[in-house]
Amino acid sequence: MKKLLSISIFLILCTLGYSQETNKELLKKAEMELSTALEKEDYEKAAQLKKEIETRKEIEKAVENGDYELAARLKNNLEAPIQNRTENKPASNFNMSTAKPSKGFYPPEEGNAAVYISRVDKTGLAVGFEYFHEDQYIGEFQGKGYLRFECEAGDHLFWASSENKESITTELEPGRIYIIQATQAPGGWKIHAELNPISASDSKIVEGIKKIVQKEEASHVSEAELLSINKKMTKFIEEELDHYQNVTKDRYNFHHLSPENFIPMEMLK
Repeated sequence: MKKLLSISIFLILCTLGYSQETNKELLKKAEMELSTALEKEDYEKAAQLKKEIETRKEIEKAVENGDYELAARLKNNLEAPIQNRTENKPASNFNMSTAKPSKGFYPPEEGNAAVYISRVDKTGLAVGFEYFHEDQYIGEFQGKGYLRFECEAGDHLFWASSENKESITTELEPGRIYIIQATQAPGGWKIHAELNPISASDSKIVEGIKKIVQKEEASHVSEAELLSINKKMTKFIEEELDHYQNVTKDRYNFHHLSPENFIPMEMLK
């Protein structure tokens, strides 16, 4: 039995690359490349390297704890090529609601729910968050602002990207209006994003958001730009969703927007 276990551990360690460059060596290499990328102000590459460094540290921790299966899974998620990637997604697969100019609160179409993602921060106005609905980029804005996203009722995942990746799960009922408040928190390189569910009991917050929504037009992009940005972000989105499913989903206590958290229309007039 011990012999079989030793063989199993050896095979798993081989899949982790310990027969070639070790994970520690690759971690050190990535940290050196990160320093170079920052010196050259190549922030896109720096962000990718930082994510790799984080995962390789998680692999080292898993190995130290004897959790070789987790280490192998993290390694595969990091290095395995993403399969079935498409060059572009047809418009029919896209939700185009954030491509439509809009202003104010108004009910969704039959069978749908409307989600308003709003930010009322008075500081950090130069820092923008990118917002996503499951596997689709839906928009971004800097400082104060909001976007209106309409989708079929049901379970949905929304997430924001800054230095961190913040997620919120939702259960949406048809005909309802929901609000997600985006806030900021201190980060390492730049501000972190946080997503908070808002309910009718948060009357002061709702009033603050109303002032923005009733006064300003929602952030939106054209259909062509929405498709173009999503095409460019295909790899990034797939990798982040894979990381969410296999790492952060069960590790962090992300917020949840329940069906009863809808905001009555009479509060929004």
